[in-house]
Amino acid sequence: MSAPAPLPEGFAVGHRSDRIGRTGCTVVLPPPEEGTAGVFVTGGGPGTRETDSLSPLSRAEGCSAVLL
Repeated sequence: MSAPAPLPEGFAVGHRSDRIGRTGCTVVLPPPEEGTAGVFVTGGGPGTRETDSLSPLSRAEGCSAVLL
C-alpha cells in the first residue's frame, strides 16, 4: 500500500479498526478556525444521512469533524 497523501496544515486524521468485527472508522479533523464543509450528492439512492445540515441554506454553524 502506498504512503498516505500529506495533510494540509492544521488537519488531523485518526483511524480505529476492529479486526474481529472487520469494521472501522476514520475521522478527519479540520483546524479549529476552519469549519466550512459542503456535500455533493448524486445518484438515485445514495444512502446519505444528515447531509442536509451541510447545505448552504441550513442554520448549521460549521463542521467540527468528518467521520467516515
